[in-house]
Amino acid sequence: MSETKEDSPETASAKKKGVHFSVRAKTITAVAIASLIVVLSSSFTGYVLRKDSLLEEFQILTKSIASTGAIGISGDDLKLIRSNQDVLEPEFQFVRERLEAIRDANGLRSEEIYILRPINMEAYETEFVVMPGDEPFVGNVYNIRPENRQAFLTAFKDGKISGTNIYEDQHGTWISAYAPIFDLDGKVEAVLEVDAEISRFLERAQQEFLQVLAVGLGAFLFALIPGIYLVNRVTAGLRVIKSALDQFEGGDEKTNVQLNTRDELEDVARSFNEMTSKLAESRENLVNTNISLQHRTNELNQSLTLTNTIMSTVQESLMLITPEGKIEPGYSAAVETMFGRQDVTKMPFVDLVRDRVTGKTYDLTNRFLKLLFNESKTNHLIPKMNPLKEVEVMVEGKNGQMQTKYLSFSFDRVWEDKKVVQSLVTVEDITPRIALTRELKESAERLERQAELLFGIIHVEPKLLNEFIQASRGELDSISSQLSQSIDAESDLSDRQAYFEEQVESIFRCVHRIKGEAALLKISYYEDAAHEFESKLEKLRGKRNLDGNDFVPIVLELSRMIQSFDDMSDVIDKITAMYGGTSPVTPAPKDSTVKSDSPQLDTLAKDLALAHQKQVKFTIPDESLEKLPEPYRKPSRDMLVQFIRNSVAHGIELPQERSRAGKPEAATLKLETHEEAGWLRLIYSDDGRGLDYEKVIARAEKIDQEQPGLLRSLLNEEQTEWDIDKLHKLVFRPGFSTSQRVDKDSGRGVGLDAVKKMVDDLKGHISLHTQQGEYCAFIVDLPLTPNGT
Repeated sequence: MSETKEDSPETASAKKKGVHFSVRAKTITAVAIASLIVVLSSSFTGYVLRKDSLLEEFQILTKSIASTGAIGISGDDLKLIRSNQDVLEPEFQFVRERLEAIRDANGLRSEEIYILRPINMEAYETEFVVMPGDEPFVGNVYNIRPENRQAFLTAFKDGKISGTNIYEDQHGTWISAYAPIFDLDGKVEAVLEVDAEISRFLERAQQEFLQVLAVGLGAFLFALIPGIYLVNRVTAGLRVIKSALDQFEGGDEKTNVQLNTRDELEDVARSFNEMTSKLAESRENLVNTNISLQHRTNELNQSLTLTNTIMSTVQESLMLITPEGKIEPGYSAAVETMFGRQDVTKMPFVDLVRDRVTGKTYDLTNRFLKLLFNESKTNHLIPKMNPLKEVEVMVEGKNGQMQTKYLSFSFDRVWEDKKVVQSLVTVEDITPRIALTRELKESAERLERQAELLFGIIHVEPKLLNEFIQASRGELDSISSQLSQSIDAESDLSDRQAYFEEQVESIFRCVHRIKGEAALLKISYYEDAAHEFESKLEKLRGKRNLDGNDFVPIVLELSRMIQSFDDMSDVIDKITAMYGGTSPVTPAPKDSTVKSDSPQLDTLAKDLALAHQKQVKFTIPDESLEKLPEPYRKPSRDMLVQFIRNSVAHGIELPQERSRAGKPEAATLKLETHEEAGWLRLIYSDDGRGLDYEKVIARAEKIDQEQPGLLRSLLNEEQTEWDIDKLHKLVFRPGFSTSQRVDKDSGRGVGLDAVKKMVDDLKGHISLHTQQGEYCAFIVDLPLTPNGT
């Protein structure tokens, strides 16, 4: 290995001299630059001010020339000049001589003074009457420039002297002035125009600027010589101090500076002498201290050997951190094992947890470390503010994959002379305890859920409970299949939005049927669960650009409901044990007596009415539902559930409203069944307020804002009146509801949509008949033919 040769103190000092500018040079340069800036700025300022003054004087001069010249020329003389031949007349020569005299007296050029007479004022056309020069200009047409027209009009029409601002054309930059020429009658016969090109005046200002600048630069150079002398005198003491510093850097620690300047430099020299004296004394003390430290180091090495042995065998992660938040040497071996890091000495503690905790926890840890070393915060307060008391982290396992662990950090402060000098950090792996706690919590929640289910189904007859479970599982399987199709839908679908919207409504109908059946059986657990499921689906309605990812929350909700039915199975097993081994959900024999659904529907109607502060009585022929063909029994019951919900929520009035309308306080809900010509007819009716067409149309108007054309489609062919049949069909539209609020019984527009879908699946027909204030009836026709059933 080659050795690197270090520079001697003398060489280092020489290098420093080569790259530094002296104070003297800097001072001279600063004075010179400042003086030069003053000279240049004052010269330029004078030039700008003089330039503006000259231009102002120039404008006044042109008006003066025009006004005095116009006075010396008579308008009566100009009247005699009417054609080119007049140039030989004495009057013309007289006027021309006057113009040339004015021009010569004021230093104007031939084209800068002339007399104009208007020809066509609308087009601002004039003719030259007289102009100095070799050639006559009488009769030549001249158009007044747009920027000069107002000044010309002022002179010709108002008889006043006027001037223009500075303007520019292809021949240069000009200022013009106009003065009227009067005849003896006081009438303006012509206008004297003075045009002056201003560059000659600017040239004069520039010459003055150069003269001032030359004088200023001469004064600058003359003053620079005594300035250099004064700077040398002022910096003489600095040069002496600099020489002493160079000797001190070269190794002469006994260097002294002798100055008698009677200013701050003399104080600096005295301080320098005191510093060199103290340094010599400190060197001697340092040698003695080094000997003492060597003895102390030997003792510490012996103690450190014992400490390292202990720290290598400790199972917990122990480490000391400094007030700067860095890890001290001598941490326990478990630190590297627990965090999967090697040699964390001097590493910031927050870096150890940076990629293992959330961003919020990381920020809180940074703030906590500042408080940890704040002596004003008591030891009692610190543990309460610890953000790492129990934290989830990601660590690398033995197989190299990241795994989740739960760690507990505790911080104990080390005090010295009433200051916190270190903090002992203890890290414990509490993953097994957290896992056990969560397992116990989940088990307790499952038991609580099962207990709720047990009390919720204990009143349900075994056969009905079995039917509910089988039907609900069928609905959930259907939802699962639809969700799978939605999430995996191909990107090349012709109308993805319409496809996903139909999936939402289809799932809505499935969940709503579970909700209606649970309400019929008074299983509130599943009624509430289905209502919550509908709330999740509601968020997808009206959402633009639906895709498979939007259905992920629905999948989670479906999983929870499926899990609840698994819990139901456990509950049924327990009930089976209560029945002495006979399952309450075992299907009843075919020849067993079937109880009527009427009492359940009647109870449902009364419970709903009580919840809505209404009164009802449900009239249904004895065992009429049970006499229906088997394929129609459950769908008919499901339809009635939705009809009853619709009547109670929308159709029937409050008791006091019915009394005011002359109706009994209790509304009547009625079901009739008939068979005729191969069709089964179900007629459900209530004697409520009937369909509120105003609410239906108001709801249609809101939909029309997002789907234009709906309102127009509800009118008759002449587009003059609402088509009643179309309004009736609108209530079966998915998501259509006239309710102003959402509750378990109404507001989402699913009930009648689900009924319409059941009727369509059975190849039947449904229609609505209503009379406002009187009744509302739903008529369902189902085929009894083999093809229909």
